[in-house]
Amino acid sequence: MREKGTAMENPKATANPAQWLTTTIEDFIQASPENTLKNQENERAWVDPLVGFSRGDDPLYEDFKATIGDFYWTPLEIFRMTFPEATVTLDQLTIISWILSQTDLTRAENR
Repeated sequence: MREKGTAMENPKATANPAQWLTTTIEDFIQASPENTLKNQENERAWVDPLVGFSRGDDPLYEDFKATIGDFYWTPLEIFRMTFPEATVTLDQLTIISWILSQTDLTRAENR
């Protein structure tokens, strides 16, 4: 494990929160006892995750809503539903996405 602790305990997390969060997610996947195919060799199911960030004011989210339908929630809509008392603008939101990428063996076993 590289960095331990929360952002409040870790000055590196405050200095570069995106890198700290990416490292935290990667370390979790690498060290998690659940990251296994549960086979005899106990091989990993997932390789390093892909982690990305986008801005809340990215017009892509409104395009999604127009294309997918009104039931799709934009980042601002879900934020306001979750935190109705908070006042934020689109440019204050960051969307964090991460993808678990399967190992070659996982893909082969799922065929």
